[in-house]
Amino acid sequence: MIVMFIPIHQLNLYNTKERIKYSDRWEPINGGEEAYKLVLEKIRNGAGEDFLQKEYEYGILKDFLDDMYDLRGITITGEEIDFPKKDNFENMDFSYSHFYHSEFKNGYFRCSFKFAKFHKVTFHNCIFHNNVWLGAKFEKCKFINCDFIEGCKLINCSFSNTKFKHFFTEENLFSDCKFNSTVNIEEPVTYFVAHKRSKKSEYNYSFLSDFYNSIRQAFKAANVYDKERKYFFKSKQAGTNHNNNGLIDYLYKKFLIELLTGYGIKPFRAFGAGILIITVFSFVYYFNLNSISQSFLTSVSAFFTSGDYPASFFLDYKILYVTEGIFGWFILGLYLTTLVNVWFSER
Repeated sequence: MIVMFIPIHQLNLYNTKERIKYSDRWEPINGGEEAYKLVLEKIRNGAGEDFLQKEYEYGILKDFLDDMYDLRGITITGEEIDFPKKDNFENMDFSYSHFYHSEFKNGYFRCSFKFAKFHKVTFHNCIFHNNVWLGAKFEKCKFINCDFIEGCKLINCSFSNTKFKHFFTEENLFSDCKFNSTVNIEEPVTYFVAHKRSKKSEYNYSFLSDFYNSIRQAFKAANVYDKERKYFFKSKQAGTNHNNNGLIDYLYKKFLIELLTGYGIKPFRAFGAGILIITVFSFVYYFNLNSISQSFLTSVSAFFTSGDYPASFFLDYKILYVTEGIFGWFILGLYLTTLVNVWFSER
């Protein structure tokens, strides 16, 4: 059973009372102004591992946060931060948080962003390590030169006008998400981009089929059928190239399914194959008939099995004529089946 995108407010883990509680605590009217300024200043200075521990245990955050990793409900807006090359946000909880009109460079995130909202936010040269987004919303955001490593997951997230450009991943990032027509996802690169501390020697291509299929499902959830078809094809193609059961299985899928039908969504591939067959057989018939027009008409007649072969044909040409008819039945069947599949499956 395929699970599709669920409206975020209907998710079982979404709690309106918690969202209000954690968001309101940062407001000046509720006494959160001093704590907010302190946390924001530490983030501007690069955060770091356990960067709130001292203030949580002995300072003004002691009775304000639930624990030293608790940044739930915080709002960050209008920031442009270039983080130092170290661990910046390890085990931090940004659930129900809001990020607006900001740019983060060279950051390291090992966090939880459950039900967070991002609007006009750019992540540049950032590392996301075992990072989890659940029910998050992205609008006009960019992920540029970023690495998603070791268990990163975007689960049931909503994206609009968001771009993933020149990024690395070797796992399926998306699960039950929703993309509108303005979302653009480039091909993942096969090497680390931001993770300069180590190099990737081998790349596991086997996940790509599921990766593209999850993108396909995300576009389908928003009824963006042109891009849904695009990633359906890429998913099937990746499965053929990287998850086949040997040479025979690869050749069968590559030539009979991919090249002739585009995995059932490209009917004009079969149409083109039909034109090629008619042209080739016309060329062969010319050596017997010595007439371009007659050779072409004979080939068309054979392809559609709409007539008898010319009286001048020798036995070899008669066999070719029947063979072309068999090819014609096969190609016409593929063409019509694929065309109907596209018309009636919203693809």
